[in-house]
Amino acid sequence: MNKVKSAICLTLITILIAGVIFMCSAMFTHGQAGASRYNNIVSMTDKDAQYGGLTFDDDGTDFAEGKAEDKENYYRGGGFVAVYYPAGVLSESEYAANLAAYENNDEQREEYEKQYGNRVGSLYFESDLVEKATDGTFTPTEDFLADFDNAVSQLKTRIERLEMANARVDLINEYAVRVYLPSVRARQDNSELLTVFNSVRRIGEFTVSAGSSETDATPISYGKKEVNGVYEDETISDYVSGVSPYIVGSAAVVNVDFTDKGQQWLQEHTAEAASSAVTLVFKIGEETVASVSTSETITSRTVQFGKSGGSTMTAFSPFEARAVAASLNTAIRNADNSLSFTVGDFTFEKAQFGDLALTLLYIAFAVLFVGMMVFFFVRYHGLAIAHLYSFLIYVLPMIVLVWAIPFLNLSVWTVVAIALGGLLLSVCNVISYESARKEFALGKTIASSVKTGYKKCFWLIFDLHIAVALFGFVTYFIALTQLSVFAFTLGLAAVLSGLCSLAVNRFHWAMLMTFTKKPGDFCNFKREEVADDE
Repeated sequence: MNKVKSAICLTLITILIAGVIFMCSAMFTHGQAGASRYNNIVSMTDKDAQYGGLTFDDDGTDFAEGKAEDKENYYRGGGFVAVYYPAGVLSESEYAANLAAYENNDEQREEYEKQYGNRVGSLYFESDLVEKATDGTFTPTEDFLADFDNAVSQLKTRIERLEMANARVDLINEYAVRVYLPSVRARQDNSELLTVFNSVRRIGEFTVSAGSSETDATPISYGKKEVNGVYEDETISDYVSGVSPYIVGSAAVVNVDFTDKGQQWLQEHTAEAASSAVTLVFKIGEETVASVSTSETITSRTVQFGKSGGSTMTAFSPFEARAVAASLNTAIRNADNSLSFTVGDFTFEKAQFGDLALTLLYIAFAVLFVGMMVFFFVRYHGLAIAHLYSFLIYVLPMIVLVWAIPFLNLSVWTVVAIALGGLLLSVCNVISYESARKEFALGKTIASSVKTGYKKCFWLIFDLHIAVALFGFVTYFIALTQLSVFAFTLGLAAVLSGLCSLAVNRFHWAMLMTFTKKPGDFCNFKREEVADDE
């Protein structure tokens, strides 16, 4: 490649890199009177809820950084917490408040104490849910314990299917449940996460009904089915095969897929829809999840719904759709569990590691970057530019991938994985540079030194990247949420690092050599007895 072609190619690559840096870091207002705002890729990337970022005061009036007119554009970390209590179980504060309401009515107070004053630990149980021991203490019944364990298992499954990093379910006070959902962006503030909290708490039988209205809808009438020569009762799973979210960008609906028998039921019960609209009602227990109105016979196997039925259907967000679909799917497979949850306390928890955590994380990464470049410039002089280009071509796509892949988020885990990939790239570039340096010291030309040096270390570099990539991707499939995020990011980092080390770095090295008449001095390569080639 001659000097002109190298200059054109290097200029185009520089412009491309500058453009991606701009996309990743710039943030500004535009349009009439600054009505619109450009948000960079880093600001839009899902972030670990433990690490605060750009924040605003609780009253929403004063904004950190002095940049924001719209607080929805700013991430604040932390997350929302809801405490669920099984129906018939009260917290100590709720029991005391209810009891105080009967302060002037001794008869009702006594009746309430008899009904709910059965204390287990710090909670109060309805009398039907406990057994009294000989020592006067109360313990939950076996039926309650079985239903509670099953309900918690369903709840954990639903939260896992949200694909939301850091979301978790914990037991508190032994028979209450604490659900934490991270506020991965400020715009995922109250309404969306409240919908998710409300969806996943519903436990009970999933039913599908049809009628002229929601109140008049009649559920599917189950018959008998033959299984291995034995007749058993049908269940909802004989009519509904599954429920899934259908996501397009930031909008989503929920698909209810019916079996052949379910499709036949749908067609029969919507046959008169043209003359009189028919409403389909989907419930968990006694609570309506969604209702869909139709004015034509349904012949397909799938029914879609959003936040509201009929012609005014509003789309769910992806998290909302996943929550509703997960709730319905677990209800299909657990028709016998009638225990449901009620929401007690609802609070917002601030980022655990403080509002400056992300800023400090960026500073730490920048310090490592500067240290790396100082080493390369001291050791390899102008050749450090080739490494700089290959490093930027590695790290910028990694930032874009973390933003674009839904289950990845910006956290210490991903930053460490990206940094390890950068370290791998740097080490492998040092290996190739040192290999070429040895060849140059023997008296070979720079072109021959590079070719021979890469040939000698190619398989070492290739094997290192393959091993790290396999470790990352295999670990991803067997690991828990945060470790899986780290592992998958490390796998991506290894793939990109390998490409940059074996191809991109060598390409930039070749281009840079066209601009110097003394390649040995440019790369800080020395010969013991042979003069530098011209």
